[in-house]
Parts: sequence; structure tokens; C-alpha cells
Amino acid sequence: MKKRRGEGVKPREEYIKEQHDRTDDKLFKLQQILERNPKAKKTELAKMLGVSRRRLYYLLELL
Repeated sequence: MKKRRGEGVKPREEYIKEQHDRTDDKLFKLQQILERNPKAKKTELAKMLGVSRRRLYYLLELL
């Protein structure tokens, strides 16, 4: 474990927190995009966010 930390690998808790922060950021951006473009198609939304359509559907479920 010390070797992994020395190589810059983060602890699991820190990694998970960063992933949640990134998801929260994408959710916030998605809300803003939907407010400005309520009739945008799913493919357009995914391109605006820079995510796949599958990830977009996941984010929409979280809203």
C-alpha cells in the first residue's frame, strides 16, 4: 500500500469522493442546459456535456 501511495495512487475514499464531485458537476451542467434548451434531443445533450448517451440517461435518472 505504501508503494501505491508513493506512486500517486489515491485512497479509495478520496477517489470515490472525486467521482461523486464530477457527477454532481455534470448534473448541474445538465440542469442548466435543459433550462436553456428544453427541446434538445438526447444526442445533442450528450454532446454538449461531453458524455455518452448511456451516461446521459443515467444522469437524467439522477435528476
